[in-house]
Amino acid sequence: MTGHALQTALDYHRAWSRHDVDAAMALVADDVVCDAPGGPVTGIDAFRAFMGPFATSTTRTEILGAFGDDDTAVVLYDTDSTLVRHAPGAEWVRVAGGRITHMTMAVSTGQRTTVPVAPGRRWWSRREGGRRWQRMP
Repeated sequence: MTGHALQTALDYHRAWSRHDVDAAMALVADDVVCDAPGGPVTGIDAFRAFMGPFATSTTRTEILGAFGDDDTAVVLYDTDSTLVRHAPGAEWVRVAGGRITHMTMAVSTGQRTTVPVAPGRRWWSRREGGRRWQRMP
């Protein structure tokens, strides 16, 4: 039997992986706090700006594992996108009232990397051995 947080986390993942950003955001609290690779993202509007471009750029997603209970859950997945092939990631979430209130993300993107971040935030890029910080428009 799955807990409520695990079900919410899986529903959220399935929504964004089918490019349904509206359905995914319906599972996120207005005051969400996300510990993202590029820095903290706070509030539903910033979170949508952060996740929307990534979600719509995915070309394949695969859930590798998931576990949780009524309050917290972890989903481990692999994705391909128009920017990166084979980018495994994990999301730990806290859920209250059926909505994600806190998320911590971890991603591993290999040789060519791009990590989605909110507009104006810095992101890490490692391309063909070079390392540099870049800023999203």
